[in-house]
Amino acid sequence: MAEPLSGGNMNSVERDGNTVLRTAGSWTPTVHRYLQYLDRAGIDWIPRPVAIEGGRERLSFVAGEVPLYPLPDWVWHESVLIDGARSLRQLHDASVGFGMDGAMWQSPAKIPAEVICHNDFAPHNLVFHGGRMTGAIDFDMCSPGPRLWDLAYFATRAVPLTRDTPSNAPGTDQARARVQLILDAYGSEASWEDVLRVAIIRLWDLADFSRKKAAELGKPALNDDAEMYERDAHYLSQNAEEKILCATPADTDSTQHVNTRKTFPHTFAGDIACGDIEYSDGGQVDTAKLTALYASVGWSSYAQSPEMLVAAVAGSSKLVSAWSGDQLVGLARVISDGASIWYLQDLLVRPDFQRQGIGRALVLNALEGYGGVRQKMLLTDDEPGQKAFYETLGFEETAAHGGGTLRSFVRFD
Repeated sequence: MAEPLSGGNMNSVERDGNTVLRTAGSWTPTVHRYLQYLDRAGIDWIPRPVAIEGGRERLSFVAGEVPLYPLPDWVWHESVLIDGARSLRQLHDASVGFGMDGAMWQSPAKIPAEVICHNDFAPHNLVFHGGRMTGAIDFDMCSPGPRLWDLAYFATRAVPLTRDTPSNAPGTDQARARVQLILDAYGSEASWEDVLRVAIIRLWDLADFSRKKAAELGKPALNDDAEMYERDAHYLSQNAEEKILCATPADTDSTQHVNTRKTFPHTFAGDIACGDIEYSDGGQVDTAKLTALYASVGWSSYAQSPEMLVAAVAGSSKLVSAWSGDQLVGLARVISDGASIWYLQDLLVRPDFQRQGIGRALVLNALEGYGGVRQKMLLTDDEPGQKAFYETLGFEETAAHGGGTLRSFVRFD
């Protein structure tokens, strides 16, 4: 039986088992075609289109935690800026080549149409496990536009760049440094001034759109949202002129007023409940559960040698596991000297639990504590989905470094 989901103020959303039902529009066939295109490009952390049923669309449910307003403390952690920007870059890059013939969009296209923009890429449309971003939802506003259109809006919500800063959010003195984190993680050459300029335009555009929808949907509360966007646009315009927000990153400590990971409601120290999945850092794992997990993904060399598997896991520098009740459904293990190298030896998720953001959450948390280690490496199959998955986590192929002069070697005995 379908149950209403909290969140969206412009659409009616219900969960029906492992799917979601939403009100459809004339743009829905284009959005479904786009979601299918992204899926084929290896973006496995977004909804997949299932069907259009009369006046409603059916999409796959993306499991995890979607923060609601007022946003919890952990949303303001720097990792959300970095993870969000990297994921947005992957999303934008994957949209290149999408066929535009016959396309219809709910949100007007913008110039230059560099990519397909999400147009509402903000914490309230992101999915988290253990405080780390593992997915994105609500693509019905997407349309062609410049990369900076999404980046600037993400900054307004996640930095934040607002007149009335939430009491648990970083102060305005941290704004420029936090915007730079987004730009660096995305790989953008845009400046602080570029972000501020587009953010102001984006807020005015959103205010106009909210007023239009208030009348169209009979939801007067959207007029309140429009007034908020207009206040924020005025605020940013004023501060852009007076340069109140323009302290350089060198003038401020980018961690000041930002909650440390230990203060998250979903910290990764110990066991963390994330929907139906729990994550654990360290600890011992039953041999039978280990061999069952490795066998489920076809890693027979491990599964057929339980003594070797147990020894390998015990010798790992860091072990992160994912659990559904008492069933081991995922694992990441790292080999590292803690100073110069971090190597992801194993990452595996049971096939029936894949495409839920579990693998991404395992890698992100396996990276915790190794921020000072420069060289982070892994070996994986030559498969497009694997490449796209690791690129969104900030990894690149060896050939991309050193002007193509670097080589990697492996020896199996």
